[in-house]
Amino acid sequence: MRYLVGSMCVLALLASPLGASAQTEKEGSSRLERWHPEAFVDPSKPEPSLELELDSSGLEVTPAALPTPEERRRQEANQRKKRNVGIGVAVILIVGVVVGVAAGVSVSRIKKSF
Repeated sequence: MRYLVGSMCVLALLASPLGASAQTEKEGSSRLERWHPEAFVDPSKPEPSLELELDSSGLEVTPAALPTPEERRRQEANQRKKRNVGIGVAVILIVGVVVGVAAGVSVSRIKKSF
């Protein structure tokens, strides 16, 4: 159990960031302004206007071809395979965690009895 707690602490340290630092506002724009420039539009500056035109060729839309029954069956089979693989991975992970906890508890009980 002692090793389990120690390894969890080591994993937590590995997952934490290696460093952090504060940045000053000398860059000219804040982080919020860089992420959302549309919120900081200067109303005194005119915005360029857009003009949309449709040429003489027009616009044609072609619908996508419907899948054949064989393609639908193949897609459904692939979806079932993916779902089954996901369930299998989840079950293996859950069983591994349960076995690991059970082994840790049993080892700690054995050490206490001696």
